[in-house]
Amino acid sequence: MDYFDNYVKEYRRFDKSAEYKYYHSYRVMHNMEIIGKSLNLIKEDIELAKTIGLLHDIGKIKKDDKKYNNDQDHGDYGADLLLKQGLMKKFNITKEDSQLVYKAIKNHSKFSIEKGLNERELLFCKMIRDADKIDILNALGNSSIKDKLLQDNSKVNEKIKTIIRNKKVVDKKYIINKNDNLAAVFSLIYDLNFAISYKIIYQERYLDKIYQRIIDKENFKEILDETSNYLKERIDINDR
Repeated sequence: MDYFDNYVKEYRRFDKSAEYKYYHSYRVMHNMEIIGKSLNLIKEDIELAKTIGLLHDIGKIKKDDKKYNNDQDHGDYGADLLLKQGLMKKFNITKEDSQLVYKAIKNHSKFSIEKGLNERELLFCKMIRDADKIDILNALGNSSIKDKLLQDNSKVNEKIKTIIRNKKVVDKKYIINKNDNLAAVFSLIYDLNFAISYKIIYQERYLDKIYQRIIDKENFKEILDETSNYLKERIDINDR
């Protein structure tokens, strides 16, 4: 963690978004620990999961002007940054785990996880995707973390509402305006993998908290109801 703090220090000083990502990284690290413990992982794997959580957005924190393309997926950039610049070793990631860390960071921001991963790689990919989504919802529902939500005066397009009714994650290709993007956030709960993830989001009322910050609540009422009902169903199933 000391190396991470020193590594991102200069970017935090000059880049407001890097400041947010710094604290987001620590919160995701904490989420990884919670998920790992819920799965009864061994201590070494929980530590590895925490490292992945801390480093998952390294590609957003450090955007080298000469090498980073704003159209490039930050998961791809971050994974390459760790592997190709020798940062795995500096963050005490063993050679045996380096490929797993690479795959997890590369896949955390993708619409779906790539095919062909082994069981262990798939587990850590699912863990970081859940841990990241949990804090995204936390941040958007918490005014002390995100001072405002990006909204506009448009209606959420019907295609996105249909996707949410069908309990699917909204692909960014269907997003036209800011309210579409905000609606898509609610659909993240359709791509969770672990019982503890549903439990955290439900108990902390993240969806309700986001809804309370929305100006045009009627525009989002059906979306809140659909996603909240799904969340409750998952809690009920996992508690049986």
